[in-house]
Amino acid sequence: DWKDRLNYAVPVSVNVSRVDMYDNHLPETLRKILEEHDLTGEDMLLEVTESAYTRDSAQIIEMVTRLRDMGFKIEMDDFGTGYSSLNMISELPIDALKLDMRFVREAFRDGGNTHMVEVIIGIADYLSVPVIAEGVETEDQLRALKSLGCDMVQGYFFSKPVSAAEYEPFILQRKETDFEAAGKPEKESSKTEVSRQKEARDRLIQETILPGLNREEETAAAPVDTGFSDHSGIQLRTASVFFVVLALIAAIVSILVKEGLYRYTIAAANQIRSDALRADAWHHRSDALSSVGALIGIGGAQLGWPILDPIASLLICLMIGKAALDIFREAVRKMVDERCDEATESAIRSLALGHAGVDGVDALRSRQFGNKIYVDMEIAVNGGMTLTEAHAIAEGVHDEIEAAFPQVKHIMIHVNPSAGGDSGKEK
Repeated sequence: DWKDRLNYAVPVSVNVSRVDMYDNHLPETLRKILEEHDLTGEDMLLEVTESAYTRDSAQIIEMVTRLRDMGFKIEMDDFGTGYSSLNMISELPIDALKLDMRFVREAFRDGGNTHMVEVIIGIADYLSVPVIAEGVETEDQLRALKSLGCDMVQGYFFSKPVSAAEYEPFILQRKETDFEAAGKPEKESSKTEVSRQKEARDRLIQETILPGLNREEETAAAPVDTGFSDHSGIQLRTASVFFVVLALIAAIVSILVKEGLYRYTIAAANQIRSDALRADAWHHRSDALSSVGALIGIGGAQLGWPILDPIASLLICLMIGKAALDIFREAVRKMVDERCDEATESAIRSLALGHAGVDGVDALRSRQFGNKIYVDMEIAVNGGMTLTEAHAIAEGVHDEIEAAFPQVKHIMIHVNPSAGGDSGKEK
């Protein structure tokens, strides 16, 4: 309507969901919309959230490239919400970077720190990607962002959302401003000078920042003093290295802490023989293994071997899966009321045979329920003993076994007379 009545096109930003970006028919759908309303790709700015690039990024980048080839401008929305790295900016096919309003507010709150905003704006500027700051509400924020080199801002400081009718005066004002600017030839020389300065600064960046972002280094002319007070390449490379080192330190600290928690918890689990606590211990170790994967991934990326990241992830998944399967099988085994393991039975038998007065073990039966063991045992003693003496031997075997094996909940001792002195030892 504005294009027909006012002969002035106003680009409109449209949010594209992650689901839409996976739809192979999206370019055709957008093409039909443009044809239906007699628009071009430049009339519609497509906003894709930062988080969309971090999942199946190759597929998203392929779709974004197709859309840009159709003439659409792509803006990365909600940048700074915690998903991407600084290197990510240099790899994505985008036309503008929108700083998330929460990121901006956090930077400018009392006690906040604008250094991260400063670094992101500097890198984006060197890569010729305009930066748009969302959520600007005060003049101080506006001035600070302008001093940091932010290209555009939006927020309630200028206006709250308005209807189409209320917005028309802004269009007319902008149209009049553009008309006046077109009639002033001196602007052209100023624009040429700005372009010359921009080209000089781009050459400078080719020598400094882009190699630090894994870009191919190009032959460049000698640096030119452009009069700009932006960051030097050394400063930004130092910032990038700082964040890599910080991530490595965090991964190492996480590994040490989680492994310590694992060892403490597994010791307690073994002491009280709790499978639930043992599973919780492996929860800590899985966190430690995840941090190992992060450490390998970060290190591999910095060494130029990004394949290490998925390899480490696969190995860690297999290790965690095996531990989970072992715990699962042990828990199921204890629920089906079966005999205890042979090693425990053999140890109980040996302890009984070593007791004074026991000539042999005629039978040993056990069953396990949960973490407790129930034992039924027949021992052989000298047939010439009195009942009192045989009972004392059985009582001694009973107490000795329960003291040596805390997991034995109950043991029943039966006494049989042996045929001879030590004939039962072989039973």
